[in-house]
Amino acid sequence: MLPQTFDWASIRRKRRHAFGAIKATHPDFQYQPIAEPEELGNGGRVRWVSGRPDEAPAYAGTDFIIARDGRIAAVYLFFDKLP
Repeated sequence: MLPQTFDWASIRRKRRHAFGAIKATHPDFQYQPIAEPEELGNGGRVRWVSGRPDEAPAYAGTDFIIARDGRIAAVYLFFDKLP
């Protein structure tokens, strides 16, 4: 089970680090969650869109997070169709 003090800000930092190459080619894009984070057992997910401010989103995705011993063990990113 994910800890009650699960740090979603940490997920955002890890995602920014892991996908720095995308950000480097699209420095003005911003990520916006499109649903509340969901948790189930030792996993969770965050659905999001990204694009330039004041424009339609350019792409969408879902981050899946796995926790072990109260810590983030893995983060997986999937690109989704735009909602």
